Amino acid sequence: MAALIIVQARMGSSRFPGKPLARLRGRPTLWYLFRQLSYCRNEVTPILATTDRERDDPLAGWGWKNRIKVFRGSEDDVLGRYRDTARAFGAEDETPIVRLAGDDIFPDPRLIDAALDLLASFKGRIDCVFTPVDETLPASVYVESYLFSALARAHVEATDPSDREHVTPYIRRNIEKFPRIEIQGAPPCPGIQISLDHPEDLELNKKVLDRLQSFATPPYSVADLLKATESIEEKKGTP
Repeated sequence: MAALIIVQARMGSSRFPGKPLARLRGRPTLWYLFRQLSYCRNEVTPILATTDRERDDPLAGWGWKNRIKVFRGSEDDVLGRYRDTARAFGAEDETPIVRLAGDDIFPDPRLIDAALDLLASFKGRIDCVFTPVDETLPASVYVESYLFSALARAHVEATDPSDREHVTPYIRRNIEKFPRIEIQGAPPCPGIQISLDHPEDLELNKKVLDRLQSFATPPYSVADLLKATESIEEKKGTP
């Protein structure tokens, strides 16, 4: 079965309402994320997982209009939304799940493929593959993948509201229950902080996109993002 790439997004962010459909050079921000996913080498099924709230009707409608698979579930229990999304699209215990946030619109399909390749190579020995989140590889380019069996177990066992909201902290804390490995070899990129958390981040992403389009073609890599952001910082510092 194809890996399920589940993208969580909603219109009701308190810091940046409506950001999944905010316009970035004439297109919704989320369009760029799904374009990146179209370049994955592995067989994947991208899914937009939004909420069942009325304010997310336009987001779900955008997904359907663009022939993107859509699932709607709980706004607050995001772990439950992931489990329910995967089940709705036929996930079995060994089905790989990739989790992405709609805030980070330039995921590197090469990292996604690397995570899926590792899950397949270590089949039966690991449940999860993560890129390390530290000063060298920030959340803007973060990828995590795990088997559906791990997601389903976390759904049953995790009771802390924070674990339900943020999906994978329970899996991360319980190494003995969920064996994992980290992706190695991604280029260090401490300067990439382009998540769409606040309205002003949209302007930064416009600058990043303009710079990317000046020297690269999709799919954009982590190295491309690093070059683009460094160029912007250098220009900012020019007297």
